[in-house]
Amino acid sequence: MIDSILNSAVSSGVVDRLGWVLLHSVWQFALIALISAATMAVTSPRTAAARYATYGGMLSLIGLLPLATWIAIGSGAESTPSNVPAVVVGEPDSLTVNEATDVVALKPAASIVDGPLVDLPMDLPSAEARGTTIPPLTPTVQHASVGSADIPFRAVIAPWLNVIVGVWCLGVAVFWLRPAVSWWMVQRLKSVGAARVGEDVAAVVSRLKEQLGLHRSVRVLQSTLVNSPIVVGCFRSVILLPTSLLTALPASQLVSILAHELAHVRRFDYLINLLQTGMETLFFYHPAVWWMSRRMRIERENCCDDVVIGVLGDRVQYGRALLAIEEHRGATSALALGAKDGSLLSRVVRILSDNAGPLKSSPW
Repeated sequence: MIDSILNSAVSSGVVDRLGWVLLHSVWQFALIALISAATMAVTSPRTAAARYATYGGMLSLIGLLPLATWIAIGSGAESTPSNVPAVVVGEPDSLTVNEATDVVALKPAASIVDGPLVDLPMDLPSAEARGTTIPPLTPTVQHASVGSADIPFRAVIAPWLNVIVGVWCLGVAVFWLRPAVSWWMVQRLKSVGAARVGEDVAAVVSRLKEQLGLHRSVRVLQSTLVNSPIVVGCFRSVILLPTSLLTALPASQLVSILAHELAHVRRFDYLINLLQTGMETLFFYHPAVWWMSRRMRIERENCCDDVVIGVLGDRVQYGRALLAIEEHRGATSALALGAKDGSLLSRVVRILSDNAGPLKSSPW
């Protein structure tokens, strides 16, 4: 069955079409990355939300370009099929029939060259009826130049399209293991080693939801398997708090961390992170995708930091809470959102310096 599907895809031209889409994406994605970097350098957005929107828009464009290229290639193939000669009708001395590499042109008898005869329609009006004189037409054969730049390039690349698509499919299958394993880990975190938090923490969460204008249901659990607070799920979100942090953090710092996680829930960051992971899986071969996705994750955390500061207003306690999380650092799932994402040290410096712009760090 798999062989029949592959043979059908190859015979229908799907593999070649996909191969050209992947090849075009290399320069398209690089161009978008350059535009994004130039935009950030020229405009220098002061707010994290503006930077996040810029990177998000560019990453969305990267996701749409392959689809547009697929449609454009399909439209071009349908408008001029490769196995059907294209006939261009013009003046009698410029009537041409273009085939794969030969061009048959009808010219006056003054330049007679041996070649195949071309049948003309029998119902053409006579010269006397039109009052004009048509010189006798004889066909000439003109061969396309072998030194053309377009034909050799396509001829060299075409045999490798199957290999390119095959390598891409293998890479997607390998990189798909990351979100698959992450999904399994997320499901396990919600059920294994997790318990409900106390009534005092639940009351804080309810108060913060009102301050943030969050009306969706959010469960807060304490877990022995996580090392930092994380959010899992989009529409039925769950906040997992390390059990050790519940006893180690002062109440004011715990409120700041809960506000940060609730800001993720309000912004639907889990869903956007899921889409980013999908793009990283499909376009694993291009550094521009990883760079912009990484910048989005950094600015996403800065956006949530700004929300916390706007609601609570205590930069010092929030900075101390982030430093406390730094002490509990550990690996988390690729699909989970954590307060430790990005450089916590850079975020703390940004928060305490009252600077909304990106941190200008030295090469050291």
